[in-house]
Amino acid sequence: MWDNYDLNAELLDLKLWGEGCTQYQIRQTGDNEFCLIQSGSLWRVVYAERGNVQDVLFESSDEAKACEFMYRLITGIRHNHLGGFFKTQSESEAMGQVLRQLNIEHHTDRIPYKNNEPRFRVQVYGKDIFAVERHFGNQLPLERWLTMSERIHLTLSRLLQLDPYDEFTKISLNPPIGSEEKLRSLEQQHDIRLPEAYRTFLLEVGNGGKWERLEYYWTIEEVMANNSAEFWNQLPPEFIVLLKKSGNRDLIEVFGNEFDHFSGLLRIADWSCRGRSHFLTAAGDEVDMQENTKTTILVALYPYDPQQWLQMFLDDIQ
Repeated sequence: MWDNYDLNAELLDLKLWGEGCTQYQIRQTGDNEFCLIQSGSLWRVVYAERGNVQDVLFESSDEAKACEFMYRLITGIRHNHLGGFFKTQSESEAMGQVLRQLNIEHHTDRIPYKNNEPRFRVQVYGKDIFAVERHFGNQLPLERWLTMSERIHLTLSRLLQLDPYDEFTKISLNPPIGSEEKLRSLEQQHDIRLPEAYRTFLLEVGNGGKWERLEYYWTIEEVMANNSAEFWNQLPPEFIVLLKKSGNRDLIEVFGNEFDHFSGLLRIADWSCRGRSHFLTAAGDEVDMQENTKTTILVALYPYDPQQWLQMFLDDIQ
């Protein structure tokens, strides 16, 4: 960010923070830390324990040179950050699974806690901590694994803080259904059993509404009216199997020009004005279809993840 000759103690502090560094102090001594301190006309890089200097590693009357030495020293160290601190192993594994999806290097282990009661720790490294904060919010370390609806509501609240006048995100959800009995009654009436993650979204987050990237997200009443048990209760098309085998990220071209007639798929959103639509599979995957030519459409398959849709807004704003 800055040339070496521009560095001073304050800019160095910002630069190290931006790299996700810990284990250092600027202008003061710490405990088991490397420190940049000024003594008269000299700048020293020292190692200190309990506030006492144990070793002088570098000194110079040139502040920029001392800062450069300190920068190279600190960035050469691997800096651990605590991302999760859970009571159960399953919670730490759930966080680890999300971190793997985000391609964030991490380490999970079991450590003794009070009265030898175990805790399960999830650590990340360096500036990856900022990516973790963007995904989970600034409430780290997580001490309880949040449910899907809790994570979505948390992300929505952060979006509201960053975009209080809804100028960028343009999200207006309908109130959630809130009644398991009502939802189950609709499923029985139409002979359509919804995927669990989608049921949770409808019950606890929102019963459809306006999403900028998804256009109009159908209510459950509209979902039932625009789908049929005849198509839903069949095996999905062969191209869904191919997409599964390819790792769920490839975009493929298939023949067809009608969005309403695919076996084993449930349409949940209306992009008809743009030649696009969203579907779910019984396994809970999201299928994105968009017109390509008069006779073909492009299809992509993803895990159904409303939180990730919102995360795109957060990443863009931030």
